[in-house]
Amino acid sequence: MRKVVPLATLALGAVFWLASIGSAARIGHDHFTSDAYDDSWCGLSGTSVDQVVANYTLDESRASINVRTTFTATTSGRSMEITQSGVRKTSAPTDNG
Repeated sequence: MRKVVPLATLALGAVFWLASIGSAARIGHDHFTSDAYDDSWCGLSGTSVDQVVANYTLDESRASINVRTTFTATTSGRSMEITQSGVRKTSAPTDNG
């Protein structure tokens, strides 16, 4: 019989693992869904809703963000998903003389 590990347990384990990588790298997490807003794609009017997940270090040295936008056309009711993701790493400025 296969043992199933709850997703919350895996996520909590990942947070503790990431936090243990560096003592200065305390991890933060945020996720939310936006309200619907007017939008247009390829000349079609409609509305969009964003689902955002962000993971970051509390010292602001690293951040990753994932955004999934669902656009729904007003005239046809058809929808499409647009995904965006990115990683940012900051450090002290380097004096290159």
